[in-house]
Amino acid sequence: MLQIRTMRPDDWGSYGRHAQDQGGGWNSPSISALTADHACVDALSLIVEADGTVVAGIRHWRVLMGEYVPALLMERTFVKPTHVDEGLEAWLIRESLDRAYRLGHRVVVTLGHPERFRRFGFSRSLGAAFSLPGYECQDEETLLVMEFCPGTLMGVNGPINRWSENEDDAITSGMNSGPWTYQGATATAE
Repeated sequence: MLQIRTMRPDDWGSYGRHAQDQGGGWNSPSISALTADHACVDALSLIVEADGTVVAGIRHWRVLMGEYVPALLMERTFVKPTHVDEGLEAWLIRESLDRAYRLGHRVVVTLGHPERFRRFGFSRSLGAAFSLPGYECQDEETLLVMEFCPGTLMGVNGPINRWSENEDDAITSGMNSGPWTYQGATATAE
């Protein structure tokens, strides 16, 4: 039986080993600089268990788009090879995006193939205004962005920066105000 749940501290070792195997840009110094010594968002760190064994997972990290817009960096999901054809990646992405929306987050960014993430509402055109310093996308992989609140990134561009805990109160003071238009993780983008 498969079940999805929030990660616990004892899941980190298993998750880390599997996530490291994903390769690509997620093992780059650029991503490490954004996430090292920096707690991910616990409520959005999810795993799927099959009979008590971790078989899939996803994490989100707080970042800044440009200089001041708070966002989430959605890490690539990992799915054990024995469970690849079970739809776990889509389940984790949808569930984590739905939770992010309910928690009041406005923007999510990820690295990936546009065709693969379009069905979740990610857009290549929104990602074009941003860069990940020190990282060059490979194999058509690119920065993809989703706005839960359209216009949040209007006029914003530049590098994706590391989140500082000191910025919590100053930046997010109006974060939960609308208008919201998110219709679930099946939204379409150009």
